[in-house]
Amino acid sequence: MLRHIVAKQQLSNRAQIKIIRLARTISDLANSKTITDQSIWEAVKLNSRMSTNKIVQAVNR
Repeated sequence: MLRHIVAKQQLSNRAQIKIIRLARTISDLANSKTITDQSIWEAVKLNSRMSTNKIVQAVNR
């Protein structure tokens, strides 16, 4: 799933690592021993929201 998202959104290695770390945290909070597709999806959504918020903040300065 992550490979598909990376190819579609052309994410950098740094962004991929950030998503994997966030997905691992989400999985840990759900008491899952592995990173699930659902946690990856949630991490991608959260990461895109954080990026959007940073852009909005930069524009409003």
